[in-house]
Amino acid sequence: MNTLKIKLFFASLLFLALSACNEDKLDLYDQEATGSSIYFYTPYATANQSVPTTQHKFSFAFEKLEVKEKTINIPVRITGIPQSTDREFSIKFDPNSTLKEGTHFVLENDKLFVPADSTKSSVSIKLIRTADLQTEPLELRMKLVKSSDFNTYFREQYNLAKTKATSVLDFSLVVDDIFGAPYAWIQYSSRFEPALGKYSKEKFNLLLEIFDLDVELFTDPTVNPNTAFGISTMTYWKNYFKYWLLKEKEAGRTYVDGNGDPITIPN
Repeated sequence: MNTLKIKLFFASLLFLALSACNEDKLDLYDQEATGSSIYFYTPYATANQSVPTTQHKFSFAFEKLEVKEKTINIPVRITGIPQSTDREFSIKFDPNSTLKEGTHFVLENDKLFVPADSTKSSVSIKLIRTADLQTEPLELRMKLVKSSDFNTYFREQYNLAKTKATSVLDFSLVVDDIFGAPYAWIQYSSRFEPALGKYSKEKFNLLLEIFDLDVELFTDPTVNPNTAFGISTMTYWKNYFKYWLLKEKEAGRTYVDGNGDPITIPN
């Protein structure tokens, strides 16, 4: 009898816990009660990574000299279900940002809105290639704010361990025209350096050429590193790059970095 009571007690606790979880979900998505929230998708999607992505880095240095403008689309998402009409959202640019509207960028959206029957949209920013971008990186800080159609109740996303929260209302765009290591090589250096060694512009250009890769693979922070830069991919790049350099050397062709040192791949 005591065993039966214990089982009934724990079954009751389990029922209450499941009910609480369901209530939490209803609170989050009950649009009549709380409305829909707007948030930046990238920090939300990367919140469980050791270093969540809270900014998008772009360098004109990876573009041809004749490229004078570039449009960056920053994805946003909403909570709740799609609606039958377009819904507007609002964004605020930090006036202390060093990337200045009208000089370094223009907002391409005539109106910021989430289309009817959708939960997705983006902030489209057209960057202008100016001379001062060759001196230092400039940053545009932005924040999603409450509008007539969307609230900002969903402010942060926790990692799976619930030990760290990342804001999903704040995001920044960092721009330069300086040829440095691309985003992925810096962000995932623990993968790149053991496979390919120390970064150099010349080595990176060879990597793109040999494997016919698109530079956006390395500069777009939304690229999934486990898919694009997994162990098998990095091992293949390492082994074939080393083989390619050896065959080129045997043919009398050597490749050097900006310091004149031979380009090498780790053993």
